Amino acid sequence: MDPIDLLLLCRKGAYEGAPDDIFVPHLFSAGEFEGVWKTDRVQVRRILDELLCGPYVGVGLELLLKTGALHALFPELVAIKNLGDDPASAMHKDVWEHSKVVAAGVPATVELRWGALLHDIGKSRTRKFDGRKVTFHNHDIVGAQMLDRLESRIGLFGKDDVLFGTVRALILNHLRPAHYAKDWTDSGVRRLLTDIGGMRGFERLMSLSRADLTTKNANKRDRAVARGNELEARVKAIYAEDNAPKLPKGTMGVILERSGKKPGKWLNDLRETLEEHMRTGLLNPGQDVEYYVVVGVSMTT
Repeated sequence: MDPIDLLLLCRKGAYEGAPDDIFVPHLFSAGEFEGVWKTDRVQVRRILDELLCGPYVGVGLELLLKTGALHALFPELVAIKNLGDDPASAMHKDVWEHSKVVAAGVPATVELRWGALLHDIGKSRTRKFDGRKVTFHNHDIVGAQMLDRLESRIGLFGKDDVLFGTVRALILNHLRPAHYAKDWTDSGVRRLLTDIGGMRGFERLMSLSRADLTTKNANKRDRAVARGNELEARVKAIYAEDNAPKLPKGTMGVILERSGKKPGKWLNDLRETLEEHMRTGLLNPGQDVEYYVVVGVSMTT
């Protein structure tokens, strides 16, 4: 057996499951795992990607930890093992256990599983205890910076800049849906859409945000779900508005001139009617000015 064979067994566990108390001997040193990454990076990445997309991803990740592979390649993940959010409570959330649950809770796509697995790595560098509670202030920002260093160190995503950027954006923005409030301006919502890479990025972010909600407090969970639903509705409405078909520039000026009427509220009402017809298919979008002018003038008589 070599390190690749052992990684393949971990991948097998992610698809078939394994007992929680399974004994996994340390057959290889950190140097040997680092060596196989350097010499066969493509195959190791493929194995890790497939493991992450398995139905028992938590099992596969735990096996990777027990083999020592994570210690060699991803010490950032080992650092969150046994890292709790409340030292005074037996119910405290272990960040490693939480991260495995979140990884299992998002759709089985490579970008979402990597984003979910790494979303809280910044907590190991930001954990503070003031005698009353534990805080992880700015762990999203620190986590994104740690991903930068991880990528620089081992080249996890290689030349796949799109995947790296997607995972980084998920880590950096994963707290924003939870911070949504009704008083967010429309420009604030648009800024979130831009920062996360448009609607597709927002859909990924909401998948991660919902999986990240692992609280056992029913009231807290219900409030968070309602907040996420409200944000999602606002994003969809603003996106639809921003991407709705618009009349070509100058259309209403030509209609005003040909109508022989004075400017007034009727002109704005007519614009809204014409653009509504474009949205519903009564008028074809993307036509030249004259097409809309003819229709608009006919509606003024």
